[in-house]
Amino acid sequence: MFIPPQNQASSKKHTPSRKGVSLESQHLILAADIMARWNVEVRNAFIALYQNPTYVLICPVGNSFFTKIHEGAVQCMLKDKNLLGDKAIPLHEWIIDHDLNMENRPLTYEFLENAQTLKVYL
Repeated sequence: MFIPPQNQASSKKHTPSRKGVSLESQHLILAADIMARWNVEVRNAFIALYQNPTYVLICPVGNSFFTKIHEGAVQCMLKDKNLLGDKAIPLHEWIIDHDLNMENRPLTYEFLENAQTLKVYL
């Protein structure tokens, strides 16, 4: 049986769930506290990108009006980031196509209650 040395076993750190929204490795990370605002399990979402200022609108697929209002909206799957409920949305194509800042950082956001839409400023 292999028993790791004491210093290696203690080097494992628990990373707590994030708060808010961040950009990490060209993925938009939505923390569990943001996902809870929708009050439903969101697996797929509509996303629309706007520029000047650059922001992304995110809405669960169940909202049929979103695609009518935002013509450039695309549907994507939200990937599980961890067991705490954080989700990830890949933004590779948009970052390259629109020459967006790909630096890892926390992002400013607002939740539009009436529209059940998350607005994230890139």
